[in-house]
Amino acid sequence: MNKKRGQRQGSVTQRPNGKYMAQLPPNEVGRRPTKYFETKTEANKWLNEQLYLLNKGLINVNTNMLTWAITRAGYDVPTFAVKFPKILEWLEGQKKPTVKQLEEFLCEVFKAIR
Repeated sequence: MNKKRGQRQGSVTQRPNGKYMAQLPPNEVGRRPTKYFETKTEANKWLNEQLYLLNKGLINVNTNMLTWAITRAGYDVPTFAVKFPKILEWLEGQKKPTVKQLEEFLCEVFKAIR
């Protein structure tokens, strides 16, 4: 018997090519973040990790984008880390930012661009 997930818990389905597709619930703009996996176990693991992060209010951020934003603002990472120490933990993958922390980061970067 198939187990069904509840509402806002995402989904895992098998594609015609044999891969598994994991989808998160729709975000604030109506898009469903999606990722593909070789096994159903990997898909379920990713989905559960992402749901945990969403429930904790944490955001999965591409570290290349953070580095780009810092560089675009005219800083190098060590100099910016003096002003914003949390950035080092985010770039090393030790911690993930909350929405509020990411907003603070963007304000700091945006100030430098003006």
